[in-house]
Amino acid sequence: MAHAVIAIVSDIHAVSTTALCPPGAIRLDDGGEYHPSKAQLWLWQCWTDYWDRVERVRDEEKADLFIILLGDLIDGDHHGTAQIITKHPGVMHDIAMRCIEEPLGLGPDHIFVIRGTESHTGKSASKEEALAKNIRDMGHPLEEDPAAETASWWYMMADINGKRIDAAHHGRMGTRSYTRGSYSRLYAFDIWAERQLNGERPPDIAFRAHRHKMADSGDHYPTRLLQSGAWQLQTAFAHKIATESLADIGGWITTIREDGSVFVRKAYYQPKRGAVWTG
Repeated sequence: MAHAVIAIVSDIHAVSTTALCPPGAIRLDDGGEYHPSKAQLWLWQCWTDYWDRVERVRDEEKADLFIILLGDLIDGDHHGTAQIITKHPGVMHDIAMRCIEEPLGLGPDHIFVIRGTESHTGKSASKEEALAKNIRDMGHPLEEDPAAETASWWYMMADINGKRIDAAHHGRMGTRSYTRGSYSRLYAFDIWAERQLNGERPPDIAFRAHRHKMADSGDHYPTRLLQSGAWQLQTAFAHKIATESLADIGGWITTIREDGSVFVRKAYYQPKRGAVWTG
């Protein structure tokens, strides 16, 4: 296999009014329109910059491009939220697809869609399964789950240039700023140990998401854990449970060369906390 560049993004939460939204008018079902906020336009600039960086790395490495969409691609109508553009399932799907068109335009060699949280993406992540089928039916190289015979995956394992990777949406992370780094290392060890106890080959790299924070366990243990960031700013719920903490906007770009050497690049974008009132 040629060199491989793996682009990992998660927690897009399309349809949320605080999350990624394509520029221009979003056509609503009743004939009205939604236009993205300034914050959403900033997220879109970050989104396009990320994929520009992915393209540059792919071209520099002369590599095959793997894209892993690591869950919670749609925000959905959840928990009685008022912070969604529409409740219409068809419009939700269209907004998410417009976001995904950006990476699809790079002509990836392999695409994996990982299922996220049911409260966001429907029972059995049905909205993400529909997105995966749409990507496949458009002729893109979607890799399906051969065991479940579905277009999307709850849990994915792959061997790329001799390295075993695994990917799942739901991960764990310390809830305090000073425990995130140490907890990611403990979690990496847990992943490695569980596979060993089951007599299975542990992954060399594990990708997780859901927490809207980026973390890298480093090379402390045989399994390296990369926790993905998000493409959604603080919601009303986040203001309630994590007032001090801002989401990490961004994703990972991981290169696995033909000889098995691994290079990890972090693409991180710093959101602003807000304006300061002065009297």
